[in-house]
Amino acid sequence: MLQPPIIIIIIIIIIINTLNILLLLTIFHSANCVLFLYTHLVQPTCIFILLTALIIVVVTIDSEWIKSLSDDAVKGFQRAAQIGVELNEAWIVVNAAVYLWNYTNHMLTQQRFREVVPIYTPVLETLKETGHAG
Repeated sequence: MLQPPIIIIIIIIIIINTLNILLLLTIFHSANCVLFLYTHLVQPTCIFILLTALIIVVVTIDSEWIKSLSDDAVKGFQRAAQIGVELNEAWIVVNAAVYLWNYTNHMLTQQRFREVVPIYTPVLETLKETGHAG
């Protein structure tokens, strides 16, 4: 399904094309001249605008999708640590913490500590509950 901004842009381009053809017909009373100007000036500009808008929407959707996948992975590691607490198995909690550390290591190397604190806090609490050595 097309996103609403793309639909609006397509409608605007159709209206612009129609108005341009009418304007060109009133200025140059020749259909051949209008066809030449339309195919060489108006149409390429409209196609460029449409493709630019489409690229912006696709990039936005991709970045949101990747962010949601990353959030799901983090929640999965946090849930694994919680299951380890429920089962009273320290090794599960420790493994979940290690996996989470490896998964977010790029954030640590980029010094994005404010983003990492809310991710690690639930797992730290589970480590405190079970203890790292059982």
